[in-house]
Amino acid sequence: MYLIPRLIGVGVYTLILNIICFSINIMKEKYLSKWIKVYILLLSIMAFLYVPSEGADLYRLFPVMHIYTSMSPDALKDTMINTSTPGVPLYYYLIGKLGVDGLLPGITALLTYTLIFSILLKCYKKIESRKKDVVLILFLFMSRGLFQVTISNIRTVLAIAIVAWCIYTELDLKRSIIKNIIFYLIAASLHVMGQFMILLRIILLLFEKRETKIDKFMKIAFSIGSIIVTMSYGSSYVEAFLDKGERYITGGQLGEGYFYFWEALLSIISIILLLYLINRVKIYKDKSPVKNNRFVSKRILNFLSVIAIFNLGIIFFEFNLGFRLSFFIMMLNIPIGLYCLKCTEGSREYIKVKNSLLIISLIMLIISVTRGDLCSLKFF
Repeated sequence: MYLIPRLIGVGVYTLILNIICFSINIMKEKYLSKWIKVYILLLSIMAFLYVPSEGADLYRLFPVMHIYTSMSPDALKDTMINTSTPGVPLYYYLIGKLGVDGLLPGITALLTYTLIFSILLKCYKKIESRKKDVVLILFLFMSRGLFQVTISNIRTVLAIAIVAWCIYTELDLKRSIIKNIIFYLIAASLHVMGQFMILLRIILLLFEKRETKIDKFMKIAFSIGSIIVTMSYGSSYVEAFLDKGERYITGGQLGEGYFYFWEALLSIISIILLLYLINRVKIYKDKSPVKNNRFVSKRILNFLSVIAIFNLGIIFFEFNLGFRLSFFIMMLNIPIGLYCLKCTEGSREYIKVKNSLLIISLIMLIISVTRGDLCSLKFF
């Protein structure tokens, strides 16, 4: 169904990705961030022009947005109070007031990819990566094909991208978790996966090794404070979260709920890729010809190792959760991939890692555009 429109859709997606990668490669390094911004704009335009089929999430979300838009401020307020994701009605209401349906996926793509590529640019600047390495990691991430679920499902990838950005800035750039509280709250207000990711962050925060007593006190205070506030003022949200979590688990097992082999395969590839990259970084960070290895963050390596192993174990039993958690894994493959290429720079291992990433990228891109969710992308 819609064979020609879908072929054109994935063709445009692939063509633009290759044009951007080629352009960054041939242009001077100072223009890299500008080309990334151009790419974000092009992705947003593609999202704006996306025409969902009747089976797509976005097809039913447009009428939902219209309902929220037609509400009075008081009715909207009541709706937000009585839902576990209060940011959703507000998000749809504000965009719906603009009067153009295409702005819902367009703005979502703009926000999501701005956050994701911010991780790419921040890591690139921090460790002074080669331009060609940035291009490879960009190609790797976009080959996973998360664009379709980003612009059709709307909330899931955006919420996860917010949490991924927060966690990266905390673990790698040493940004205080207190400064990110507002962003965590926004992610939690958009989707149950945002709430789940925050719960994981709090749990793993308690096991992080810190150097000073102040750091230890801050993480314990933050964790206890989060629990107290949640139980005191958000008991209804907790109940709704647990209810949704139960439905995810009971309805998402193999053979009982949503399961799609090709997306499961792409998710597993993403997880195994992260474990491979972490292993290479741990082996070569001390052997690297690069003199300054302080760019390697043990905190983020340890954190992601736990998440990746958990994700790999759960995806075979609870696909819905494992599938969505793999989005986060793929986002954090960005800095770990740059780490790995930097650690092996100047050695024979660099060529092996580079070729491996290129081959994996091509495999994922082929699966994504032929069998994955991305193959349903169309503009008419």
